[in-house]
Amino acid sequence: MQIPVLQLPRQVSRRHAALLISLLILVASAALYIATAPRGMIFDGGVSVDSPELQRVAYRLGIAHSTGYPVWTMMGFLAARLGEAFGDSPYSWVTYLSAVLSAGALVCFFNAALMLTPPPAALFVTGVVAVSNIFWHLSTIAEVQGLQALLTAALIWLLLIHLRQPQRFWPLGLGAFLVGIGLANHRIIVLLLPSLGLAVLLSGRCRRMPPLHIVREITLLVVLMALPLLTYGYLYWRAADPSVVFSARRPGELAGITMQDVTDLIRGTFQGGGGLEANFALDWATLGDRARAIWTRMTGELGAGWTVAGIVGLAFIARRNARAAVVLAVYLLASFVFLMAWQVDVKAQIYTYTLTFVLALGLTGWVLPRGKVLAALLSLPLFWLALTLFLQNLPARDQSDDRRIVDYWRELDALPSGTLIYSGYWTPETFHIIEYLHRTGRDDLFLVGIDVWWGPLDDIFSPTTTTYLGTSFRSRYGLYDGATWFQEENGVAFAGTGLNSFLQALPAEDTRLAQEAESATVVEAPMGDVVELYSLDIDRREDGFHLTLYWRASAPISDSLSVYTHLRTYGEVCNIGTVTALLAQDDSFAPVEGAMPTRLWRAGQVVRDTYFIPWAGELPENAALAVGMTFNGERVGEYCVVP
Repeated sequence: MQIPVLQLPRQVSRRHAALLISLLILVASAALYIATAPRGMIFDGGVSVDSPELQRVAYRLGIAHSTGYPVWTMMGFLAARLGEAFGDSPYSWVTYLSAVLSAGALVCFFNAALMLTPPPAALFVTGVVAVSNIFWHLSTIAEVQGLQALLTAALIWLLLIHLRQPQRFWPLGLGAFLVGIGLANHRIIVLLLPSLGLAVLLSGRCRRMPPLHIVREITLLVVLMALPLLTYGYLYWRAADPSVVFSARRPGELAGITMQDVTDLIRGTFQGGGGLEANFALDWATLGDRARAIWTRMTGELGAGWTVAGIVGLAFIARRNARAAVVLAVYLLASFVFLMAWQVDVKAQIYTYTLTFVLALGLTGWVLPRGKVLAALLSLPLFWLALTLFLQNLPARDQSDDRRIVDYWRELDALPSGTLIYSGYWTPETFHIIEYLHRTGRDDLFLVGIDVWWGPLDDIFSPTTTTYLGTSFRSRYGLYDGATWFQEENGVAFAGTGLNSFLQALPAEDTRLAQEAESATVVEAPMGDVVELYSLDIDRREDGFHLTLYWRASAPISDSLSVYTHLRTYGEVCNIGTVTALLAQDDSFAPVEGAMPTRLWRAGQVVRDTYFIPWAGELPENAALAVGMTFNGERVGEYCVVP
């Protein structure tokens, strides 16, 4: 007796296989991005420069910078609330939204690739996109580009579906709706419009329809595209709340947003006044340089050889599917021209993923859809590329151990009441401070966000103001690199605060530091002929020794001296000739983290310098702290004390 065997139609089995692989891509990529994303608020700038603002706006259902991003903001708000419901950081879950949206983009990309190449190649080239540097980066920060990548990949997929099945209306209708969402999120979506229009022309759909039917379809498409634009009403609704969180507005300030302001925000003219067109600067004089810059970005993502292979692959696709190759090439060209014209800044490279999408699809052109074994073999180089990119980009993209924002907020906790903090107007640091003030309710710290370098001078020279400079102004003045022009030209001095992120700024002739030095332990230990360690304070905590040193110059100094602070053990305590071990240290090439070279000191000037020597637990026998200065590596003076 023969047992009947149920055989599914080939089309049904392929569909289920594609669905299963899509699910695996969604779960695996989302897990990768969530596992490598930083926790809490994003600390870095560059590509991530807007992330702290967007996290804050999403968490507090506020209004972001132009053009407002209403769709993403509402999605981010839901993600933040979901994170709080699970007892996690709401800021982290706003970041995880990017991970999930990017994972969805990869699913759409995989299904688009399936329409051009066999499953192994489609899977491996999706992996190439997933671990490419910029796409991985935008998937692990709070950014509207995660949603934009999803819309872009979905539209490319729908575009290919339409070319294959032009008689169906749903790909066009859904595409119009997604374009509308894109316009309510980030207007870079317009780069796809030439390809979408060309796809409709090449498919011949309009030629088969009566004029009245065409008018009806166009009307319906316009309506579908316009519907998502209604979400901009969210901005008008939230602007009516005087306490709404708005961009760089600080707690306690009235929003003062009028309905006209919201309209200008949507148009892109509210902040800066120049409109979105102010971001474009393409001219013949810089055309070559800009083209080379974008080419460098392209090759930086996949490598020069693979970039060329992706472009040539489009020609191979054209041999099998000319219409698909043409519309993809048009999108590649539109993206390239856009990136050439867009302003050159650290954020601009985030848009490079639009090029990566098309180049990756172009790589599938090298895989012939003939026979499973042959297709699998020809797909192996794509697997190798994905593995290589993963190993290459993992060290930079894995930010799961980044706890800098936790340390930064802890330092804000330590700032004395009445401190005035200077930060750049639009920097991650500014949004970290604003959100910190909002969460803690502190009203005794005062933030000034300003971009001009001379902005802090009046407050620095005020005898009644305690002025601290954050990381952004330290970078602006070049203090991390030891630059001294600001001190020399303006008579400004810097003092250590015991904090990694902040320095106190005050006049070089200020007497407050001398008064502080008197209240510490006076030692008057000479460091050469004209410098002495006048006094010091040793604060022993669980994590180690926090040292505050007060140096004093008796005359101008021509040399630049370096500082060392050591925790040592001795055969005979404090006898430098009997040192047995260096347990821990904190050194600086110049006092105050390099910001106060000794050659800038004036006669009688007191400089506060802070160091931290890590040490937990009991000290070994004969342990002591040594503080000293060196010139060209040679010790010029030292003070030793048993803590």
